[in-house]
Amino acid sequence: MGYYDFKKDLEKSEEGIKDLLDILEKKGFKCSLNDTNHHDIQIEFPDGHKRTIELKEDFASEVHNNIAIEFECRKKPSGIVVTKADFWVSRSFTQKNYRKFFMISVSKLRKAIAEEKYVCTTLGSGDKGSNTKLYLFKEPAFVVMCVELK
Repeated sequence: MGYYDFKKDLEKSEEGIKDLLDILEKKGFKCSLNDTNHHDIQIEFPDGHKRTIELKEDFASEVHNNIAIEFECRKKPSGIVVTKADFWVSRSFTQKNYRKFFMISVSKLRKAIAEEKYVCTTLGSGDKGSNTKLYLFKEPAFVVMCVELK
């Protein structure tokens, strides 16, 4: 579960990036971090083409048993609405503190949103006053890659 403390949540997020980089590099991808708000990670395939990844932490996943996708924060478009990444990765947590990574292409995720394939929309419970709005999806919607770490 998130700490509702930006510094501590940022530390968890950085841990998530390290875990994901490790997974991708073990699969043979060359990876680099990005220092802009366009995406978090760039991966290079063996044939040289590159794709980008946006990684989001879902600290409340063990509570709602869904994947939360942010689309608005502080009355401004955010998350899936503004990302320029090719892939969206959500890191969720289980009650036993296992961490799961779910990956889907941004275009497929946006299509699923347009087709209203989400369970519902809700307000996030993290940052007080942010009024963060989320789509909730069942886990099977994210089947491109699922990796569980213990």
